[in-house]
Amino acid sequence: MSKKITRWSPDTCGCVLEYEWDDKVAPELRTHAFSKLINRCPVHALSPTDEGCYDTVLEENQRKNKTFGIAEAVVPGLQPENYHWVFDAGRKLEVDFVDVSLDLAQKNQIAQECDTEFGPGKVKVMTAETI
Repeated sequence: MSKKITRWSPDTCGCVLEYEWDDKVAPELRTHAFSKLINRCPVHALSPTDEGCYDTVLEENQRKNKTFGIAEAVVPGLQPENYHWVFDAGRKLEVDFVDVSLDLAQKNQIAQECDTEFGPGKVKVMTAETI
């Protein structure tokens, strides 16, 4: 095993964490394990453990990225610059798509697929009615 440590500053909050991984394992089979919390942001200040903070930050970051993947499957050609996202105070992911034409059916499909993937209420797809 050739253990590597990566310092990670996600784009979803101000936390800074380290995780370890084995560079001898193929990327598609590789796993990451929490190593160390460097900085805990105010949003995650109440996480009871450092590892719990890592798990929460990882889940939020993956939810943001997977939501884009879901949207991209519904709207081929969707670009990252069209995907706007923010976490509300309760850490619900709110997403909107700018400079592209998505109809209500497409937005509803994205919302339904996000509910299936993450559970109800984890992602809110903004529509003209919710903005």
